[in-house]
Amino acid sequence: MFLFRNWGSSLDSGVGAGHRDVITDFDPASDKIPPAFDTMTDVAGFQCDIAFIGGESFNYQGQARQQFQGGDTLLQINVNGDLAPDFEVLIEGHVFLSADSFM
Repeated sequence: MFLFRNWGSSLDSGVGAGHRDVITDFDPASDKIPPAFDTMTDVAGFQCDIAFIGGESFNYQGQARQQFQGGDTLLQINVNGDLAPDFEVLIEGHVFLSADSFM
C-alpha cells in the first residue's frame, strides 16, 4: 500500500517532475492507493472518496485519472474542482489502474 507522509494532506505531492511523488514498485494485483487526503476541499469536513475516471478529463472534484507518460504511468488527482490536477503520482512502468486500485 502506498501511504502519503502527511495523512490528511496532499502537501507532499505536487504537480510536475521534481514535485510529484514516485512509486517504484506498484503491483495493481496487491497494492492499493488510499485516499489519505481531502478529496473535496470545498465540502465541509474531511472527504476521502475518490472517483477513478480512467483517461477521461476532469469534470468534478474528487477525481483521479491516469495517462501514460513515456514508459511510466502518471496518476493525476483533482480535489478542488478547478478541473486541473492538484497533485500527481508517477508510477514507474505502464500500470493499468482501475477503481479497485484505490481503497
